[in-house]
Amino acid sequence: YQRRVHGGYKNVINEAIRLNNNGEECWLAIETSGHAALKENYFLDDGAYLVTKLLIKAAQMRIAEGKDLSELISNLHTPAESKEFRLKIKVADFKAYGNTVIEQLKDFVGSVPGWTIVPDNYEGIRIACDANSGNGWFLLRLSLHDPVIPLNIESDKTGGITKIGRKLNTFFAKYPDEELDKTALIMQKQVSMPIKSYIVNG
Repeated sequence: YQRRVHGGYKNVINEAIRLNNNGEECWLAIETSGHAALKENYFLDDGAYLVTKLLIKAAQMRIAEGKDLSELISNLHTPAESKEFRLKIKVADFKAYGNTVIEQLKDFVGSVPGWTIVPDNYEGIRIACDANSGNGWFLLRLSLHDPVIPLNIESDKTGGITKIGRKLNTFFAKYPDEELDKTALIMQKQVSMPIKSYIVNG
């Protein structure tokens, strides 16, 4: 199963090591950027090792089954829509400002029917949206290094991102443009498939 942790490859690797030390098997730690560490390789952030493993597996699948690597994830759920918006913070103390926005969003969520805060989230705030309120989820977090608040939205229904985004626009409207650049929230037709940061446990 997957276990989400705070962003940053060091955080992901350290959590994998912690789980194993506590007797909970964890074989792989991987983040959005593609940084991956395997237990069999002492949880080193070693791209060359990972590529070698993938090339060997690809050759084995092609020779034995006539298949390619994409078959390994063919049964994974994929949403109908997925989009990331990056809201730029223009004030000097961007971390304090971003954390304030996240805290205020928690209060706002309570006023939206069908939206629920997901517990045990390790980064920012994650909201589940029911079938009548977007049929998906969104995550608002503060970037580790840049004056940016990334907003990720996914929906299992076409048009779901637009529905969630419109409701979020009513929340972000109170923040002055000279403090928070919200132009990224303009809905675009094209959406992309998601890549998530997670730890995979055996």
